[in-house]
Amino acid sequence: RTCALWPTHQLFPRAEESATNYFMTLSRVFLITSLTSHLCLVLPFSWGLVFQTTRSKLFHHSKERITSLKSATVSTVSQGDVLVSLFGSAEACDKFFEKDFGKNVFHRRRKFSDSPSPLDTISIQDLYDTSKYISLRKRGSFDYLNKTEMSFDDFSDYIIGGGSAVIPVDKGNGDSALIPLKESIEMSLSREVGINVYHSGPSAVALNRHYDSYDVLVLQIDGEKEWEVCIDNIEWTNITMIPGDVLYIPKGIEHAATTAAGFDSTTHATIGLPDL
Repeated sequence: RTCALWPTHQLFPRAEESATNYFMTLSRVFLITSLTSHLCLVLPFSWGLVFQTTRSKLFHHSKERITSLKSATVSTVSQGDVLVSLFGSAEACDKFFEKDFGKNVFHRRRKFSDSPSPLDTISIQDLYDTSKYISLRKRGSFDYLNKTEMSFDDFSDYIIGGGSAVIPVDKGNGDSALIPLKESIEMSLSREVGINVYHSGPSAVALNRHYDSYDVLVLQIDGEKEWEVCIDNIEWTNITMIPGDVLYIPKGIEHAATTAAGFDSTTHATIGLPDL
């Protein structure tokens, strides 16, 4: 009874404060719970938007990157095809550049399983019609073909009589059908090259024994040709070239070519290579 007369805040001095703190804590818990429940609904949606946007940007960037890489790959392959065709296979091409280029005389006979030659046919008539300059050769002698004085029939008779013609493939020499081949090889090697077409009659020798100041690749196109090559500038060896064959002669190596016996004409192309 005596205790009932005492004010509550004096009998229990911390009771009122505790009650206040209790209700404040309760309110905070309620507020936090309410916010959390809302965030649980909002955050997944918000983060989903952020993730989707980021993923979209990354995918778009990756797609551009992949497209770019594919384009580069296709471009590289298309440029490299002409060399693979020239040597018959990618393996033969790689082996040549790794082991023989700049070192050894190299002769490869085209196999039945090889890819088609990049130049298996050629029209001498078209070369005659489209070329501004054609040099006439007989065992080292030199003259320019004058179309006003030598028709194509006269030119054919000159070849049949044992003569040879050297026809440069270059835009400056006319709109030859072989210009795309020249450009493809240049793109593959990232260098300019010089291409000449040699068309010779029976037993013809366009040039006597000589050497070049640049490496040469020879592609036999029509007929057969006998080559003399001085290996290591010590020993001469004979190489018979048939259509599709490739011959590589490093600079400084003496050589000469003659139309093989039994053939009325023969045609080959030389590709002059710069230092790579």
